[in-house]
This record gives sequence, structure tokens and C-alpha cells, in this order.
Amino acid sequence: MHVLLIGLILVVFCAIFGPYAYYILRDVLWFCSYLPIGLVFLFMVVVAGLNVVLKIIRRRWGLSSRELFLIYSMIMVGGQPVSYGMTSYLLSIMSAPYYFATPENRRAECSASSTARASALERPSFRIFDPFDEEDGLGLLPAR
Repeated sequence: MHVLLIGLILVVFCAIFGPYAYYILRDVLWFCSYLPIGLVFLFMVVVAGLNVVLKIIRRRWGLSSRELFLIYSMIMVGGQPVSYGMTSYLLSIMSAPYYFATPENRRAECSASSTARASALERPSFRIFDPFDEEDGLGLLPAR
């Protein structure tokens, strides 16, 4: 149980510090590499810091290799979704149509209508979206 608590605390730390370091400090890509800096740093803190302290206090309290592997896996899996590789792209894709919308390009209107059309609450039946359709699509064909 204590291993899950340690892993959860470290995942929450990654979820808070990763975006903070990138967006506010403009410094470190915490989880943006093949061997993430945040993962290695936090795991070394657990192995060389916390595990040593636990073994000094009571030998039995030290973390086994299985427990350390679980903590490593939790940090790796929990740190990725909030990192530069996923969340920043996802947020920018979701907000771009409204951010770049002007009355001339009508992006907000088009994205709002396409979102409404795609919603399952408005149209529960499955329909194939045709971007060339004049009535239902974007009307990409030139006017005749």
C-alpha cells in the first residue's frame, strides 16, 4: 500500500511540475525524450534518497526491486499524458478554431456547427460526413 502512495505522490508531482516547468519557467521538457529527465530524476530520488532513509530507519521498510519497478512504471505512465508530447497538442488543437476566428474566416461558426453536427445527442443515427456536400458538408466544391 505504501508503494502505491509513493507512486501516486510522484505522479501528482509530475502532473503539476511538468507543465509548470515548460509553460511558466520555459525551462525543462520534463517528459519529452526517449529517457525522460523527470522520470530519471524522480526515480533516483526514490532509490538514492527515500529507499536509503527507509532502510536506515528499519531494514524491513526498504523498497524491494518489484516495488521500485512499480514506482518507475507509475511515474512513466502517469507523467506522459501531462507532458509536452500530448496535452499541449491536444489543448492547442481544441482551442485553435476559436483563437484564430475572425468574422472574415468564420472559423468559430464552422467549428461550432461541425461540433453540433457530430454530437451524438443531436443526431443519434450514424451518418457519413461528406465535405463536398452543399447542404450538410463544408461545401468545398466551387459554386456552379
